[in-house]
Amino acid sequence: MNILVENMVLFIPLPGLKHGTVKDYIIKILGEDWPLTPKKMYFIAKKKYGISCTYQAVFKGVNELLKEEVVTKSKEGYSINLEWIKRLQSYTDTIETNYYAKERVMSLEGIQEVKDDKDIRLLVFNNYFDVEKYLYYFIKHIIFQSNKRLTQYRYVSHEWRPFFYLRTEYLYIERLKEKKHRLVVMSEGNSYLDRYFLNIYNKLNVKVKFSKHNPSLIESYLVDDYFIQVHLPEEIMNRMDVLYKKTKKISEVNIQEVINEIFSKKMKIKMVINHDTMLAKKMEKIFKGILQSR
Repeated sequence: MNILVENMVLFIPLPGLKHGTVKDYIIKILGEDWPLTPKKMYFIAKKKYGISCTYQAVFKGVNELLKEEVVTKSKEGYSINLEWIKRLQSYTDTIETNYYAKERVMSLEGIQEVKDDKDIRLLVFNNYFDVEKYLYYFIKHIIFQSNKRLTQYRYVSHEWRPFFYLRTEYLYIERLKEKKHRLVVMSEGNSYLDRYFLNIYNKLNVKVKFSKHNPSLIESYLVDDYFIQVHLPEEIMNRMDVLYKKTKKISEVNIQEVINEIFSKKMKIKMVINHDTMLAKKMEKIFKGILQSR
C-alpha cells in the first residue's frame, strides 16, 4: 500500500494478511535474512510461505521497491533501506500518538473522569502509571504536530522515568533533537536517586536543574500553549520521599515493590490541562528563572 507522507510516497507493507502482495512478502523475507538475490527470495517465498508466484513477479517487485527506496542494492543482493524503516516508524508513531490523544479520552484505559470547561480540562486517573502514559502521548501529539521549535519543561517532585522507560526516553529525546525541539527537566528532589536519574538526562544533553524547594504534591509540565499540573496524593509523595531518602545505591531498589506500592497502586490522581497562551508565557518565565537561579 502506498500513501503520501510529508510530500513523499511511502510504501506500507501489510504483514499478517492471508493474501499479501509479492512486495509484502519480499519485505517480510528481507526482514529475516539479507542481503538476498531475487532468485533466493523467490525460492524462500515458494518453499517457506507457499506463495504462488513467478520469478518474474519477484524480480519486478524488488525493482519497484528499489525505485520506492524501500530496499537498497549491493553486490551481494538486496536489503531493506534503514531510512525507509525510520520513515515508516515515524509515520506509525504519529498515528499512534494522534489516536491516543484524540478528544474521546474517556475511552482510554485508566481515566475515571473527564470535565471540560472551555480551555481547561480535568482528568482523573486510576494510578501514576496511567498518568504518565497519557502525558507521554498527549505531549508527543503537541510537539510532533507543531511546525515550531518547542521547549518542553518538566518540573517534578522526584524524577523516576529512567526506572522503567530508559529506552523510551532515549528514543524520545533523540527524536526531539532530530526535530530541533528541547526537553528541560527540573527536580525538587536532591537525593541520590534524583541525581542519578538527572545525570542520565544530562549525559543525553538534556538541560537539567535541581530546585531548592522541598518536594511538593504538584508536578508541572509546559509545552507550547499548554500548562499541565498533576496533583499527587499525599500517600504517593510520602512513599516516594521515603524511598528516595533511604536509597544510597540503585541496586538497593526493589522494583516490584516500587511498582506495587507507588506507580500501579490504585488511587485517584487529578490532572489539570490549561490551554492558555498568557498563562503558558508566564510559566515559561518562571521556569526560565528557576533555571537561571543558583
